[in-house]
Amino acid sequence: MNFGVPHTELMPGARNAVATCLGVRAGERVVLIADEATRAVAASVAAALREREARCTGLLLEEFGPRPMTVAPAEVLDALEVADVGMLCMTPQPGELAARMAIVRVVERRQIRYAHMVGVTPQIMQQGMRADYRMVDRLSEKLRERMLRAKTLTVRTEAGTEFGEEDSLYNADNQLITRTLTQSSTVLRKWLDDNAATLIERMK
Repeated sequence: MNFGVPHTELMPGARNAVATCLGVRAGERVVLIADEATRAVAASVAAALREREARCTGLLLEEFGPRPMTVAPAEVLDALEVADVGMLCMTPQPGELAARMAIVRVVERRQIRYAHMVGVTPQIMQQGMRADYRMVDRLSEKLRERMLRAKTLTVRTEAGTEFGEEDSLYNADNQLITRTLTQSSTVLRKWLDDNAATLIERMK
């Protein structure tokens, strides 16, 4: 599947997703699933995969049936069964949750590396996907270590936003419960972007 010509302004984010976040290596089989709405993103991701000399199978959801899709296309599931890496770049539509869950079940059962880029846009690729994810990973690990012992979480910004969570900050797998964070995710992401370096320095 040819998703089209890659966009120069999207390539840094695409390379970050492919090389840094997924660690794609030469010769690996990568399944890139996209839809018409995310063709520009998919084209740039495909170009980044070619740079890594990966074997990319591109799948356009609209080629397998009408949207919204109520079930995951068999071609998509079959491709993931033999992939080393999977990537899903799509704009979600109402009624498609079951189809996406079917895709994720294959990924989880096979334990392959996977990027669930649902709702990705060119703007996200030019902003969030250009972040230094190695620094984000170091910060996340330091926060995780501290929060394992924490009872409350409070986030405050200089603009006056404040929200928090008490008790049960982590489940049995030590994964942060994001119910409260999701309510102010845009504010939190901007605050972390602006303060990540300072936070890391203070937590050394």
